[in-house]
Amino acid sequence: DPTQDASDVAATTTDSWTVLTPANLAITAVDTTPNYVTQGQTSVAVTMSVTNTGGATANIDALNLDFNGSLTGYAVTTGAYDGALAGGATTTIAFTVDVDAAAPLGLTTIDGAVSGADANSGAVTIDGDAAIVDQWTVQAPANLVITALAASPTQVSTGQSFQATVTVQNVGTAAATIEFSDESLVFSNGGLIASGTTQATTVTLAANASSSFTFTVVSGASSGVTTLTSATFSATDTNSGLPVPVNANNASPKTITIQGKASLSITAISASATQVSTSQMFTSTVTVQNTGEAAINFTIENLVFSDGNLTAPQLNQTVTLVGGDTVGFEFSVTAGAASGVTTITSATFTAVDANSLNGLVVASNVASPVSVLVQQPAAIRILSLRTNSDHAGPDRHPGRDVRHQQRRSLGRADAGLDLRPVLLERW
Repeated sequence: DPTQDASDVAATTTDSWTVLTPANLAITAVDTTPNYVTQGQTSVAVTMSVTNTGGATANIDALNLDFNGSLTGYAVTTGAYDGALAGGATTTIAFTVDVDAAAPLGLTTIDGAVSGADANSGAVTIDGDAAIVDQWTVQAPANLVITALAASPTQVSTGQSFQATVTVQNVGTAAATIEFSDESLVFSNGGLIASGTTQATTVTLAANASSSFTFTVVSGASSGVTTLTSATFSATDTNSGLPVPVNANNASPKTITIQGKASLSITAISASATQVSTSQMFTSTVTVQNTGEAAINFTIENLVFSDGNLTAPQLNQTVTLVGGDTVGFEFSVTAGAASGVTTITSATFTAVDANSLNGLVVASNVASPVSVLVQQPAAIRILSLRTNSDHAGPDRHPGRDVRHQQRRSLGRADAGLDLRPVLLERW
């Protein structure tokens, strides 16, 4: 009724609403763990924290990352998330990032973008700048190059150890660090090597740095020639964890000659006299042969007797005897004061394998011993004299020409006598 007072009119039903501040999406932080990534590295984890600072719920419809303001060089996969973000709430979204093999090198800032709509009004809310950004440095893949090979010594005897060294470099100023765990040497004739070609040495090799790995290698039981040609490694890129192969081998191969061990054999013993008088000097020669391949270095030599009635000073002859050759050592021997038979049986040597410097003893003695008879010296006594006085002439003196009548050796009569006419002077 138009004439009725409006104050007397009341609604039969009522409703209400809550007025909220508009939804407002804000990226509070972009975060990643690695400080370095490698070109070609995959599945790098990055997270983005998004807060709805408004009162109304925000429906998130798009999320992404950018790298120095671009997606060039990267592939980003967004993880699952709840698209409705209540006012005042925060959510963290996980991303998986693949770094392209051609991604720009160097320091890279990681930022993000989020967009959505106010669930009430439909008003768009966008944020393209994180309050806290993160960074990483993009590096080229580790690049392993063998720069040098070495072996010392390069001539060894069977069973002898030697040092082999391989030097490697991680080339490139922006290369990722290499983490080594195992190393192996490569020989052209590996059957000649008994052990020592592998080792587990942990080394970290930074960009453009070099490292040397030294192996103690033991040669086998067979002689021959082998060549150190290369090495293999269990090595990984510290950023990506991917294996790092040897990309180049710029080293010169090293040849190692393996010889049969030196072996010392006495082949002959001789003496300049086998019957001598006491205190008499004579010579004895011992002939030795190197029946091995490696050379022998001699420094001291001694003659060996069956007893002490013969003596010989030691020799101090420095002699090198190559494999297969023979040499004779001549000793000056002196007979003692006792008579009897003494045998020259052998000789001892201070000698080493020229390769390994291991000491050598006489491996075999095929020489026949030499027996030397030592006798007391011969002695004579004049028992009677007879002169030719009946035939003395005017220019001769009786007794001047005297001939011995008896010839007899005295003492033990060990030594024979060579008796000749004796001219005696008159007393």
